[in-house]
Amino acid sequence: MILDLTMSKLSGKEPFFAMRQVNPALRAILCSGHAVDGTVQGLTEAGVLGFVQKPYRRATLACTVADARRKASPATGGGGGGG
Repeated sequence: MILDLTMSKLSGKEPFFAMRQVNPALRAILCSGHAVDGTVQGLTEAGVLGFVQKPYRRATLACTVADARRKASPATGGGGGGG
């Protein structure tokens, strides 16, 4: 899942934690077009697998997704299942 940190009524934090309650194995990447304080680090510690700054190119997003998949791969010990 790709979550934007800045949405009209929520930040990416609320949906991430709500979806994690439904599926603890959820794999997520954050994106934002705004300056980000410690939010990304806090969510990374909570299980978010990557971050991409907007605007981004497809290649940048593809690399971020590939990195997140590697982090989540059971073969590398990154945890992982659904999502």
